[in-house]
Amino acid sequence: MTILALLHVLQALLLVVGSLALFAVGIFMPRALMRMPHFLTGFLSVIGGVLFVLALLALLLAYGLWVGKGWAWTFSLIFAILRIIFSVVSLIARGGLGSAVTLIIDLIIIYYLMQPNVKVFFHKT
Repeated sequence: MTILALLHVLQALLLVVGSLALFAVGIFMPRALMRMPHFLTGFLSVIGGVLFVLALLALLLAYGLWVGKGWAWTFSLIFAILRIIFSVVSLIARGGLGSAVTLIIDLIIIYYLMQPNVKVFFHKT
């Protein structure tokens, strides 16, 4: 379970970095590039906020996995599948190291969640 919790903490850290980057672009770049429309800066800030909330959810899942909560297993599986879909779409659309790392982490999470001993720990047999 430590591995699953640590993978979710790693994802939370990546999400925090992404959210801070979007906040920085939304706040500082318009001043440097006065040609950026105002609605775009607000949009980037909203996306950064959503990423930050997702980071908090990843930390909550990490805690639930650490203590063996069944809900954490279920939500971890659902979120991993959703993140795989978004990562594949992102890789096709624009590539990038972040999407590839997220995809690999989520594949590891799903593989690990499906292991028999892990299912027993979460009472999912």
